Amino acid sequence: MAGRDNGFGKYQLQLLRTDLEKHLEKPLKKGDNWFLIDMTWYKQLRGYLGMEGIFDRNMSEHPGPVDNRSLFKYDGSDIREHMIDEMDYILLPEEAWKLLVDRFGIQNGQE
Repeated sequence: MAGRDNGFGKYQLQLLRTDLEKHLEKPLKKGDNWFLIDMTWYKQLRGYLGMEGIFDRNMSEHPGPVDNRSLFKYDGSDIREHMIDEMDYILLPEEAWKLLVDRFGIQNGQE
């Protein structure tokens, strides 16, 4: 359990999980900003936060900064084509994106 702390106490992790789950319930509406996040990173986050459906012990480690490199073409010039929702990425409302970037940061060279 010590590996899960990393500056957050158990209570802070519960608050983060609750806030994230609240934001994820937001319906997609025209005019809202939504963000793609790499599914591998997101699964690591869910394991770290103890969210349901994650049973892999390796997934309970701190996920590190948001890393969306796998969503971009090799040269980083543009987003990859033919990605599949909830397989390659998850779509997050702006509030959830800001929450995660504020808490975990973002990999250098990404916005």
